[in-house]
Amino acid sequence: MSRLICYGDCHTKFIWSCWPEILAKNLKLPLINKGMDGAGNNFTAHRIFNDIKNGFLQPDDQVHVMWAHYHRVNRIIDQNNFQKLRPAESFLQMEENQSNTFGYIQETERLLKQSNIFYQFLTANPLSSDLKLYNQKTEWSQIKLHKKVMPSMNEIVFDNKFFYATDLAVYYGDWVSASLRKKIQTKAESLNLDEIDYIRLQVDKNPLQFSQYLIFTPTPLHHLTYLQKIYPELEWYDDLVKEIQQENYMVMNKIWHLGAWS
Repeated sequence: MSRLICYGDCHTKFIWSCWPEILAKNLKLPLINKGMDGAGNNFTAHRIFNDIKNGFLQPDDQVHVMWAHYHRVNRIIDQNNFQKLRPAESFLQMEENQSNTFGYIQETERLLKQSNIFYQFLTANPLSSDLKLYNQKTEWSQIKLHKKVMPSMNEIVFDNKFFYATDLAVYYGDWVSASLRKKIQTKAESLNLDEIDYIRLQVDKNPLQFSQYLIFTPTPLHHLTYLQKIYPELEWYDDLVKEIQQENYMVMNKIWHLGAWS
């Protein structure tokens, strides 16, 4: 039986429904979600290479990969574990990371195609846009693939303005102290507002104000919208759309504190 097998980072697997769960329900396929928070493209490619080599991936499977931004690189420990490394700080490092990402994607496609496995590549963010600031010569459009990478979620859902969106889910980073959170709660109470409403009010005024201690992330509805835009040929079931809308309401109406998770 065909399976939907997905790879990527936290945009692929999170504590609420992301694109793999939604797509699997709509296609009525069993899902194996191999997304991992913080996964870089080298680790994602490594997992796919191993899953092809050991026979886990079969020709009747549907493989979807959401590639991360090229600045995220991991030290690979084994098939299921990695260590996060610091983002590139110099142009030369960024250039090398970008070139490596292109190589990972090309080699992943080659192996999947060679194994007669259906695949589709997606991205949360454009893979090469910021290197244009450095007059980078290697453009994404020059990388030869048999099947194009789908437009990024940032491009077609957020119009390339993700960090200015005001309808994202909100959660505190692990580094936020109890005293800082209490300060925010006190300010909210002084205005007779819930904590989440106070933060959204402030974000509306200055989208970057809370970025140093809050994390903003796409909601289930953003993931559904992304799928609807990249797969316009699919019929989306009303019950599924209603389910995602209800989950989205729950996600949007509280502040999350995730701690460490996998």
